[in-house]
Order: sequence, then structure tokens, then C-alpha cells
Amino acid sequence: LATTDRLNSYLNYLIRRMQSMQLDQEFSKLIGTIYQGPMEDTPWQGFLALLREIMAAANTTLVLRPPSGQHKGVMLTDGGSLEGIATYNERLFVLDPFVGLQPGEVKSLLDFISEEDLLGSELYQVCMAPAGLFDSLGADMTIDGDMEARLRVARVKGAQPFTESDRQLVASIIPHLERAIVIHSRLNKIESERALYA
Repeated sequence: LATTDRLNSYLNYLIRRMQSMQLDQEFSKLIGTIYQGPMEDTPWQGFLALLREIMAAANTTLVLRPPSGQHKGVMLTDGGSLEGIATYNERLFVLDPFVGLQPGEVKSLLDFISEEDLLGSELYQVCMAPAGLFDSLGADMTIDGDMEARLRVARVKGAQPFTESDRQLVASIIPHLERAIVIHSRLNKIESERALYA
């Protein structure tokens, strides 16, 4: 019996170790897509698709310039409804309670608004419900002190609620995403200068 217990204990250890190694490989691949993002034809499309898959999300969005009264936002997305995104970008952004996060802070939409208030909101009814979206997890970033970016991961109603592990994953990729956005910005600047002097 003691030998069987030791064998079971060792097998459980090996299973946990293999799961950990698999997670490390998945995380490494995700980080790779972040740094590859500036080189893609549509920046960060590979990252957004992989993040959506890993987090069992309906939609992932990287906002490189939030919408405002003066201009439309620059939003890169994987999944979701293009019509809903356009409507948000044109006018519903002013109703979004999911703004003003401290840089690096990871929050859920339901941390800001009750489920009842969300379901009754115009934002939900016009933008989220048609795409089947319900809750979002996200973080805001300030890049080089003057550029604001946002990462959002959305799940459908009835999906598993966001967990602490989900929050930790998003928090762990934010510093990498910030660096990759700086790289993207500098590459664009170099290309613009090169085109100007060519």
C-alpha cells in the first residue's frame, strides 16, 4: 500500500509538472505573438486570436487610440460584431463605464456596474447583446507618458466568469504589450521619416 501511495503521489507530481510545462509553452507562444504583432499586416491579429482562444473569449480588442469627441478610435479586434464595434466607436464610447483604469490594473466590467444595470444599459442592448457579449476583462496602459492603449477580453452571457487566474494572465502580458506598442510606434516613425526623405 505504501508503494502504491508513493507511486500515485509521483504520478500526480508528473501530471502537475506536465500541465505546468504546457502552460509555460502556451504563455511563451502568447508572448511571442505580442512581439511579432508590429510586423503583421494587421498588427497584433495573431496575438488577439491566440488570447481569445486561451481565455475562451468571444472577442479580444486592443485599443491603440481610444475614441473621443474629436476622433474615432483605433481598435484592433478578433471576434465580435463589426457593426457593434463601429457603433461603439462612433457614439457609445461615452456610455462605457469601463474607462479610467489605473495603468496595469486589471478589472472586469462587472467590477464597475451591476449585472442589472448593465443589462438595462444602451451600451449593452445596442453594442454588446447583438454580438452575444456580456462581461469584459481589461487593462489600460499609458505608453511613453502620452499614448493611451487598452486591452479588452469579452465573454458571452453564460460563459464562465473571469477568474483570478484570468486576471493574472492579463496582468502578466501587459508589460510585454506596452513594450511591443513602443516598438510599433518607433517603427512607424522611422518609416514615416524614411518616406519623407526618400
